[in-house]
Amino acid sequence: MERRLSQYRQILKEEPELFEASELLFHKHTKSSFSAHPPKHHDLQANHDAITVVAIYVMAPVMYRFVEWVLLNACKAGFKRLYFLARDGHSMYELARIINDRLALHLELEYLYCSRYALRTAWYHLKLPESLAYICLSGIEVTFETVMLRAGFDGEKAAWFADLLDFGHDYNTKALTLFELGLLRERLENCNEFVAQVVANAQNNYPNIKGYLQQEGLYDDVPYAFVDSGWVGSMQKILTDLVNETAPMRHHPLSGYYFGLYDYPSGVDRQSYHTYYFAPNGGIRRKASFANCLFECIFSSPEGMTIGYQKDDTGRYIPILANAKNANSDKIIRTSKLLSEYASDILIGEAVIRPKSAKTSQKLLSLFMGQPTGAEAEAFGSYIFCDDIIGEKSQTVAALLSSADIRNNRLTRRILSMRRGSPKIRESAWLSGSVVLGMNKPSLELKRVIRYRRILYFRKAISEAVGRKSF
Repeated sequence: MERRLSQYRQILKEEPELFEASELLFHKHTKSSFSAHPPKHHDLQANHDAITVVAIYVMAPVMYRFVEWVLLNACKAGFKRLYFLARDGHSMYELARIINDRLALHLELEYLYCSRYALRTAWYHLKLPESLAYICLSGIEVTFETVMLRAGFDGEKAAWFADLLDFGHDYNTKALTLFELGLLRERLENCNEFVAQVVANAQNNYPNIKGYLQQEGLYDDVPYAFVDSGWVGSMQKILTDLVNETAPMRHHPLSGYYFGLYDYPSGVDRQSYHTYYFAPNGGIRRKASFANCLFECIFSSPEGMTIGYQKDDTGRYIPILANAKNANSDKIIRTSKLLSEYASDILIGEAVIRPKSAKTSQKLLSLFMGQPTGAEAEAFGSYIFCDDIIGEKSQTVAALLSSADIRNNRLTRRILSMRRGSPKIRESAWLSGSVVLGMNKPSLELKRVIRYRRILYFRKAISEAVGRKSF
């Protein structure tokens, strides 16, 4: 970690206020005399691990810059209130409270308990065709059981539908290819029993989410925006549908601020989606080395996922959580505390109130996520990750792949795997981490991963540009 620490320091020196805050925080936690020079090897090993070093020199500066950008741009746009969406918005919310107070921005900051699952299972009856598209989305490992869980059915009900559709005894273990998911969507769309129960379930959930959103002020006719990690931005779309269904006379359109977006939901006003690190129509280099699943793991919240809402004895609506705590809660709490300390430190003295570019963030994230060290891959790769909208499955964000699995993730083999009847490739939510963990000499393979991802996003950009031109 000593060499990697030196690299992070060199990058951060490009923005002295970020560098000085990281150095101050590192000094506090190493309990050594403050110096701009790296500590001795035994000091680093005795006092710190990779999670602490990355939190102080990568995640804290990156998240600080993002939240600062959100708050300053929200003020400039005239927003009075910001809703940070659970669970990715947890660290953002904590930092925002510190920055908002110290810079006297006077924004109302709220933390909204929600999830794709909690929102969609109350929304499905409003937009049924779109609902089936969400229910049958592809992912790292999607089974028939996964699809049923997305629809709001588990246990006996999922087994009942598997039997009704003659899906076989391995419905809960067999991963479906993209082609198979397309076929399943057609079958579900034509299954009257399935459609009827999806609609009935959503109608049953709708009153509680309506009550929660009203209680939290989302029907107020004031200018507000959402803040989240991003990726597709579907929660803003669904929240907009839910709010407009109940409060159609609101005069202020809903907007959102995101760390990054790979795509926009269909049929939305793209001008209402604001991105910091990358947008759907650009940022190919940034996307190529970025690991959004790892980002989610690090910046999630300690509590479990919201799966619905209910009234308590006082008549107040409260979120129902899937678990008492997040599977990664201990690591999350450690990182969150460091981020809060960092924000307090960097705001000591005169603050420069202007949004900054994300160039330094790009250098830090590209190094950490795209070229992790062995210690980083081991520490962060062990985060428990779920690739779906419900629950935490026992899989790590850097899946333990064999050399053959890693080779199968190369460009040419991925192209061949798209043929009908080809077996599904074993994937990883953080492929660069899996490469470092699974290969003795990973440097060449890491370059292949970045090259493949650049081609993937370049191809997507060209396809969208041609589509817009022909339209």
